[in-house]
Amino acid sequence: MFRNALVFLVGFFSFISTASARPCVDSDDNSCWIVKNYSPQPVDLNCTTASWTLISIHSLAPGGQDSVQFNTGYGDGMGFPEPGVLVTCQAKLSSGLQAKLSFSSYGWGDRVEIRVERDLLKATSTEYWLSRNVHTSTARFTSSGI
Repeated sequence: MFRNALVFLVGFFSFISTASARPCVDSDDNSCWIVKNYSPQPVDLNCTTASWTLISIHSLAPGGQDSVQFNTGYGDGMGFPEPGVLVTCQAKLSSGLQAKLSFSSYGWGDRVEIRVERDLLKATSTEYWLSRNVHTSTARFTSSGI
C-alpha cells in the first residue's frame, strides 16, 4: 500500500512539473509571455520592470521556446503587468551581440511574444480586451546593445 502511494505521488508530481513547463496555449492563458529563439545562436534574455523581473532565460538554444504564465491573481484577475508599466528586455547572443528594447504594457492580460532573430529582437503585444490591437517593438543586435 505504501509503495502504491509513493508511486502515485511521484507520478503526480512528475505530471504537475511537466504540465507547468508547457507553453501557454489555451484561450484562457492570458498574461502569457512566450520567447522564441529563431537565431542560430543561444541567447540570454531578461525582461524587467522598475521592480519586477518578468523573464530571465539563460542560454535558450536555437529553435528553443520558453514561456511564462503570470498569476491571474494579480491586478483585476487578468494577470501582471498592469497597464502602462514600462518593460525593458535585454538580449545577448553567444557571439556577444546585444539588443535592448523597451515597451509599455497596454492592458490587463496582454499576450506578449518575444522573438529573437538573427539580427533583431522583436516584442509583439496583443491586448486581451481589444485583441485587434497589436503593438510591436523592435531593436537590432549590435556590439554595444544600444
